[in-house]
Amino acid sequence: PDNYISLISPRPIVMVHSKDDPVISFGMAEYTFSLAKEPKKFINVSGGHGSESIITDFVEDAVSFLTR
Repeated sequence: PDNYISLISPRPIVMVHSKDDPVISFGMAEYTFSLAKEPKKFINVSGGHGSESIITDFVEDAVSFLTR
C-alpha cells in the first residue's frame, strides 16, 4: 500500500487501524497513512485484527467523513 496510497487522492481515504493488531504494527499503519494525500482521516479503534468491535467503533465516523 505504501507505493499506491498517494494515488488515491483527490478521493478521500479513511484508514482504520488498531494498536492491538498483532499482524500490522501501529507504527507501520501510521507511516502508510502519512504517505496519503488529503483529504484523509485516520481512525484508531480497539480490538485485534478482524475484531467485530472494530466495525461498530468506526462506521459512523468513516461515513460522516466520506459523505461530507
